[in-house]
Amino acid sequence: IKSGSKVAYLFGSIHIAKADFYPMSPKVEAAYLQADTVAVEADTSDPVAAQAMMPKLMYTAPDKLENHLTPATWSDFKTVFGPGAEQMQALKPFMISSAIAVQVGMQLGFDPMQGIDMHFIKRAKADKKSLVELESLAFQADIVSNLTDEESDALIASLIDSIKKREMPKELQKIVDAWKAADTDAVAKLFVDSANKNPGSKRLMKMLMDDRNEGMVN
Repeated sequence: IKSGSKVAYLFGSIHIAKADFYPMSPKVEAAYLQADTVAVEADTSDPVAAQAMMPKLMYTAPDKLENHLTPATWSDFKTVFGPGAEQMQALKPFMISSAIAVQVGMQLGFDPMQGIDMHFIKRAKADKKSLVELESLAFQADIVSNLTDEESDALIASLIDSIKKREMPKELQKIVDAWKAADTDAVAKLFVDSANKNPGSKRLMKMLMDDRNEGMVN
């Protein structure tokens, strides 16, 4: 992307990876080396910001997860997670969904600390490059912590469905494979398929993807 004398490289990333993803291709390395600024969604390496956003991702007692789900979804949740269901009552749906996705990723050998964003954030800081956040952890926490009860229920119901069907490992591997192959059509199809699972998924994908894109572009 050229603007006057300035050049920007747009690079799609995934948040979990493996050590053998690095070094990146010569094209990517060349783009990084000549850049004076690295722009990311949010600085995920900032422990202070990460700690500050945690309360937004949890319910304040006596409020709890069960209060925001339909009886049927809560019953399914207890069936799937057993005694762990009560221990997760303090966590908001997005926190639960993310934690389980990371857990599944780690079982497949992926590591959040090896994620593409994290890799370039750490390098940018070490190389004294300017680091710009297009959003922030606080902004992202505000979005995912303010789901309506209907959206919360849709997210947990979709999570339960994926777990029951053992889809999560396959879905995650599909994302990684499409990313590694630089197959933009396959990546787009994954997003469309995810949005089309049910009306709740469609609303969530619009909020978590489409609406945020406009802010990032600005």
